[in-house]
Amino acid sequence: MAKPYFVRTNPDGTRQISWRVWVLVWVLPVCMMGGGVVELLLSDWHVRRGVTVTGTVERVYEWDNDIPKFLSDAPKTYSPVFRYTEPGGRETGASSHMSDPSLNLAVGSQHEIIVFPGEDRDAIVPGSHVYAAGWIVLKLGVMLVLPSLVLSLLLWRWKRRGAA
Repeated sequence: MAKPYFVRTNPDGTRQISWRVWVLVWVLPVCMMGGGVVELLLSDWHVRRGVTVTGTVERVYEWDNDIPKFLSDAPKTYSPVFRYTEPGGRETGASSHMSDPSLNLAVGSQHEIIVFPGEDRDAIVPGSHVYAAGWIVLKLGVMLVLPSLVLSLLLWRWKRRGAA
């Protein structure tokens, strides 16, 4: 059995690249893109299995924004708490699924929210922010394809320069 290697030059001058190198070069972008797609599908699944009701904003929590400036220049981020009636008739409340600068809703205003009757969990305020995590991970994976392509081209060039 041959000794494991990453890259090697054979006695005749030809060069070989192990499958292990290709896994190392491509595992991060592929996993990031796959993770982004899975996160988008899970977010969509949560939105689809919930029930849409009208909720009244009871109060809004406010924090200093810790989102990096290149992503958002909003000084504050907000998380509303809603009071709503479940489809079964029980009145209850829930906080929003996440905090976001776009969730600065007026107290007393009514909005469509997605709830999960019979479950003790947050309500989801529909919007693009629900899918933000999946899109960020997917875009990072796509950005990581470029370094992997460059590294692949360098490896192919190295292999081609070996003796024929």
